[in-house]
Amino acid sequence: ITKRKRAEEALSKSEELFRNLFQYHTAVKLIIDPDTGKILDANEAAVNYYGWPYEQIMHMKIQDINMLPPEEVKAAMGKVRAQKKVCFEFRHRRADGSVRDVEIFSSSIKAQGRDVLHTIVHDITERKRSEKLLSKSEERYRLITDNITDIILTTDTAGLYTFISPSHKRVLERGDEVLGRSIFEHI
Repeated sequence: ITKRKRAEEALSKSEELFRNLFQYHTAVKLIIDPDTGKILDANEAAVNYYGWPYEQIMHMKIQDINMLPPEEVKAAMGKVRAQKKVCFEFRHRRADGSVRDVEIFSSSIKAQGRDVLHTIVHDITERKRSEKLLSKSEERYRLITDNITDIILTTDTAGLYTFISPSHKRVLERGDEVLGRSIFEHI
C-alpha cells in the first residue's frame, strides 16, 4: 500500500507540474482539435491576450479567431498534424475587434488517446510594423541614391567600401567590384 501511495503522490505531483507549465506560462497557449478547430483548452495568458472569458473561448473554434478563410486554417492544421510545418504567421482577431499579427508554433501531440495541437502564439504586430517602416525607409534611400548626381561612398570602420552610388559608377565606369575593397587602394 505504501508503494502504491507513493506512486499516486508522484503521479499527482507530475500532473500538477505539467498542468502548471501549461496554465500559468506567460506564453499564449491553446490546445486545438485538428479535425474541427475547436479550442479544447486555453491558458491564462490566452484569456488575457484574446480578451474573451475562458468559458467563451472554450466554446470557440480557432476559425473564430484566425482571419484566414476556414479551409485555409484547416489546411494549416493538417500540415501541423502531418508534421510538414510547425511555424506560421497569421492575423488573429481579439475580443475588442483589434487584429494582431501573430507567429504560431504548433505541434501535434497525443492527449487522451487522440491527436491535438499544442499551439503557442507570439504577437509580432510591432515587429511587422517595424519591418514595414524599415522597408519603406530603405526604398526611399535607394530611390534617392539611385537618382542623385553626387558621388556617394560609404565605408565601414575598417575603411572598406560598403556602398558606391550609381553616379560614381557612371563617372568611373566601374561597378560593384569596388565594394569590400579598402579606401587606401587606388580605384
